[in-house]
Amino acid sequence: MTMRLLFRTSTLVIALGALGALSAPAGAQAPAPAPLGPAAPPAFAAPPAPPAPFVFAFAQAPDPSPDRAASAAERAQAAEERAEAARQRAAARAEANPKVRIDGGGFRIAIPPIDVDAIYEQAREAIERSRFDIAIQDLDRVLMDAAKTRADAAMYWKAYSQSRIAESQAALKTIQDLTKEFANSPWAKDAKALAVEIQAANGQPVSAELQNDEELKLLALRGVMQADPDKGVPIIEKMLAGGGSPRVRDRALFVLSQSRSARAREIMLNTAKNNNNPELQRSAIRYLGMMGGAEDREALNGIYRSATDPAVKRAIVASYFMSGNIERMIDLAKNEKDPDLRRTAIRNLGMMNRQNGASTSDALVSIYKADSSIDIRRQVVNSLFMQHNARALVELARAEKDPSMKKELVSKLSTMKAPEATDYMLELLK
Repeated sequence: MTMRLLFRTSTLVIALGALGALSAPAGAQAPAPAPLGPAAPPAFAAPPAPPAPFVFAFAQAPDPSPDRAASAAERAQAAEERAEAARQRAAARAEANPKVRIDGGGFRIAIPPIDVDAIYEQAREAIERSRFDIAIQDLDRVLMDAAKTRADAAMYWKAYSQSRIAESQAALKTIQDLTKEFANSPWAKDAKALAVEIQAANGQPVSAELQNDEELKLLALRGVMQADPDKGVPIIEKMLAGGGSPRVRDRALFVLSQSRSARAREIMLNTAKNNNNPELQRSAIRYLGMMGGAEDREALNGIYRSATDPAVKRAIVASYFMSGNIERMIDLAKNEKDPDLRRTAIRNLGMMNRQNGASTSDALVSIYKADSSIDIRRQVVNSLFMQHNARALVELARAEKDPSMKKELVSKLSTMKAPEATDYMLELLK
């Protein structure tokens, strides 16, 4: 038994070693050691090939099976193709709006943009789960944004999170920075109220009773809304006017969005239109998109047309995406004047197609054919690539006259395992 096991192990090692030897060039020699001296600047290059495997030497080693060698080569090729496709998809996501910096060696490095809104929402979700340490890390990333689009809100929630993990002095310092840098922000008032709460605790860790107080309020509010909405709606209205913390107001708004009473809908719409508290306004827009009906969607269209704050418009676009409003997303992708919002709509169409049939691909193709902007055309190509829509990409590639765009289309198609893509590659090789 032992001898049979040893023989099988030896045979397997021989086969693996021989397969590795097949991939090594004949007569290859070890490279000479590099001379000492200053390090060369970094360069973009393919990663070095892995070293040849160690081969055990046995007398009269049998030749490896040609079938096995071919199978291994095919698997390696397939793995390489999958890796290239993944790199292409990553490049497509970053290419929509890349930033470029020059490093110390003079190299241009593309840096994918930070999605501030997504990171901010991620931090809020961490707070909901009482993962305050994780929330602080995400909020610090938001505060690194040079445009400071969510800085005041991020500073408030950072102070809130710090107070919940007994970092009272750090929380008070964050509040001080917020009220100094954003004195006119709606968050400054909430931050001052939070400072009073922290100071009342006299620098001691926040008790479990105090930490769970908001949860008790929300549970009680939900119970009242289920039993008697006529009594619950006025309580929520008072909270939204400033009678609760930002977290309580947001959750109260969510509870309100689940009510079908006329007064609840009126409050939701008024909050979505009111820009005195941008954070609460965006929350109302999000909940209307999630819970609202046809009338609410039409109301959001009116808010979008009258809004001047890009953040409000982005919130409405996100609401369209969550509710699967393809018709409105196509309209924005074709007619929106703001380039960033238009690119966002086109990108969303690429993702919405997976959930709603093939209705978006025709719209994307028509946008490509009607628009001469290279940025818009590239975003359309990226969206079709995200859909794995080889048929549409081949159609565009056949008609494309611009060499750079044709090359980009062919580059995407070359990584797709689709009959249409393969047939087109063969057509180009004739």
